[in-house]
Amino acid sequence: MSWTQHEVTLEFFKWLQNGKDEAKEDWAREMFRAEDMQEWALKNAFALGGIKVINQILDKEFLPDEPKRDTP
Repeated sequence: MSWTQHEVTLEFFKWLQNGKDEAKEDWAREMFRAEDMQEWALKNAFALGGIKVINQILDKEFLPDEPKRDTP
């Protein structure tokens, strides 16, 4: 069995997907707003960076020989 199919890895991927889904909900609730435009931009950039990292892990972009999965 590949480590990518191990139950712990699959649970970790579920946890990451849940975090991604929660970030989308936070965005919808305007959790990344701020009084200052610079702070607002920084909050959004930080959130987008976090989502990008999650997507790279979920898509297994760091594994050239592993098939990529469709990201919802």
